[in-house]
Amino acid sequence: MAITDINFFTFWANNLPVRRRTARRIARGFVYMRPLQWLRDMFFNEYVNRNQAGFYWSAVLPYFAGDIEVYRGDYKTYQVKENMTPPIGTLPTNTTYWYKVADYPVGFFYRQHATAEKLKLEWLLNKWFSAVYANPPLTSDIYITTLSPDNEYFLSGYNEQQSSLAVFANGTAANFVGASNPNYDAANFEIHIPIAKYNAIASTNLQREKILRRVVDERVIAGTQYTIITY
Repeated sequence: MAITDINFFTFWANNLPVRRRTARRIARGFVYMRPLQWLRDMFFNEYVNRNQAGFYWSAVLPYFAGDIEVYRGDYKTYQVKENMTPPIGTLPTNTTYWYKVADYPVGFFYRQHATAEKLKLEWLLNKWFSAVYANPPLTSDIYITTLSPDNEYFLSGYNEQQSSLAVFANGTAANFVGASNPNYDAANFEIHIPIAKYNAIASTNLQREKILRRVVDERVIAGTQYTIITY
């Protein structure tokens, strides 16, 4: 049995000497084992193996001790403290009633396999924002289209002498590279997301884009440009 599968309550009961395996001793051992089992469940079930990001905190629902929810305000995972019943509408960031379980809504085991490869990134985005992922030829709720921008490589210095010329179609340019270069911000791919899912991420477009880009930027190659499109 691996540590990821262990049940400390069963371990205690099975490893007591037969002659001492009484109900009283087993119950006493369960008290000792409870913190270990809690740590095991919290780490392996929530931090490592959590694979469903669809449970989001709601301001109109009641929560009780042990409930685990994702808060859309920061997309982190929280759990109600033991022996606590937060009043309806109490934010998960309220440390009187809640404590943070993980900084992400999806477990480490799944995040570590998500890269900038198209299908893997699509899978993670759909999982992260509780959308439907579908393998080709079907289309996921959140899907990516790749582009082929004809970017020119250049150096942008502090003056004309130390900057490349903006040259297009084998021609010549009279001016050095500037902020208005039309190819500078060309996108390499587009992320398409349903408008309802996008609006549910946060209250403003600025916050929504920031949260979505936080997921993507950790995985794409530096300098890769992309746009977010709702439909």
